[in-house]
Amino acid sequence: MMGIKENIKVGDIVRAYDFAPREGCPDCFIVGKVTDLDGQFFVAKTLMRVWNGKVSTEKNIESSITHSFRALCQGEMGFDKDYERVTILS
Repeated sequence: MMGIKENIKVGDIVRAYDFAPREGCPDCFIVGKVTDLDGQFFVAKTLMRVWNGKVSTEKNIESSITHSFRALCQGEMGFDKDYERVTILS
């Protein structure tokens, strides 16, 4: 389901892309559990980070997994009309 602010709820698991996946530019995204809604933003506890198409396993990255991230809901950025940047996974 598309992660527009009307759809996102606290407790949802979401995937938020860093930028649009495209040829020559591998997937870069964060998966997290939504902990707060703040207007056009959501806050989520990081569950997994994928960088260049691979799950991050570097020690400095693993330590950041315990942190949260804040992102704009789908539709709140100008280029959102071209692709689904935020997806509700469950």
